[in-house]
Amino acid sequence: KPTVLLIEDSIDVVTYITDCLKDQWNVAVAHDGKEGIEKALELVPDIILTDLMMPNADGYEVLSSLKTNECTSHIPIVLLTANVQEATRLEAYKKGADSYLTKPFDKTELLVVLQKLVDQRRALQKRYSMHQPFYDSLGMLPGKEDDFVNRLEALVLQNITDSTYGIQAICKDLGMGRTQLHNKIKAITGISTSNFIRSIRLKKAKHLLQYSDLSIAEIAYDVGFNHANYFTKSFTKEFGVTPRGLRG
Repeated sequence: KPTVLLIEDSIDVVTYITDCLKDQWNVAVAHDGKEGIEKALELVPDIILTDLMMPNADGYEVLSSLKTNECTSHIPIVLLTANVQEATRLEAYKKGADSYLTKPFDKTELLVVLQKLVDQRRALQKRYSMHQPFYDSLGMLPGKEDDFVNRLEALVLQNITDSTYGIQAICKDLGMGRTQLHNKIKAITGISTSNFIRSIRLKKAKHLLQYSDLSIAEIAYDVGFNHANYFTKSFTKEFGVTPRGLRG
């Protein structure tokens, strides 16, 4: 099950939403904004539901904090509020809310909103799985997560001949924890961190196969594979053709 973090100080609302989601989601709960921010950074959930009016930090502060933090900027956030004023809704979107629910809402409405956000995430994953950049809803500017993925790809390419350059080194270079990195990459691309790193190496290998005179064994070592047989197996799985077959 995917994980939703519910940040809500009302026990009744927590009970109601948990009951609505328990069959399809793992529900983690934080009872105020400060605790919610801390749990979001610790868990890196798939979606966050946050109340607007809460002690210690309100929903706007939660939005601002999590949407500007690289560990959590990709997480869809739904703002929950009893305030029906248009100005409140607009402010929520300005602060980075991905959706908005006015209390009281029913189970069907809640599930539809969450499913829509899940579908958007799958579209994002599909674009990255095809090595295509993701663009925001306007179709004009690169999305925030493009910057993150591009930076990650640059780190791997800078160290591409080093077969030991992996998750631990990337965590250090990005200043992120292992779980934070894994959950973010998994959410954006739909694959694990190790698979994403290997995909970058293989994409570089494909370029070298097409545009250089290096042997297949030389290319394997140049992109960080110590064993040519494993390189051939990984390349074939990734692209559906052997390195030798690509060269014709």
